[in-house]
Amino acid sequence: MGRPISLARAAAGLAALACALTAAPAAAADDTSDAPWPQSATDIRSVHRGGHVTPSASDGEAVDGKTKASSPAFTHPVTLRGDKAVLEATATVRCDIKPGVYPVYLHSPMLEPGEVWGRLRVKPDGGTAPKACRDQQQAAPDSASGDDGGSKQILIIAGGAAGLAAAGAGGYLLAKRRRQRSVDAR
Repeated sequence: MGRPISLARAAAGLAALACALTAAPAAAADDTSDAPWPQSATDIRSVHRGGHVTPSASDGEAVDGKTKASSPAFTHPVTLRGDKAVLEATATVRCDIKPGVYPVYLHSPMLEPGEVWGRLRVKPDGGTAPKACRDQQQAAPDSASGDDGGSKQILIIAGGAAGLAAAGAGGYLLAKRRRQRSVDAR
């Protein structure tokens, strides 16, 4: 039989798993890419219904707080804000929109009105409502009570992660005690 894995390594592995489990839902929730978008009027970003995109503009074409991005695919126009060189906002794609390509417009005092600034492709989702849209529909009745439902999910995940970490630490301590007993018995 091979050498058994040390309980310290097992505890470390369980702690890493707990951290991964707490980060996974947040990473999977959005379709947002980190790349600046759009880079041209023909730049197309793909996203599912209910997903998020982050339109960003340079200070040469946008004014902080006075520039908006809009699209028929967005739930509402968003105001771009940011540091000196880059302004951005997060837009949510409508849950009731059909798959297809939609224009995105930038409304800025520095640009001509009505020009297409970028494009957004709403991807088909197989006929079932994406999770973000289902969550939105379920959260609507809860929003009257002031709870968005997300905090419950975070608490459940954090509790599970804490339980895994505690189990790993407990296993480590038991193994350490067992090793100490075997050394004392010699």
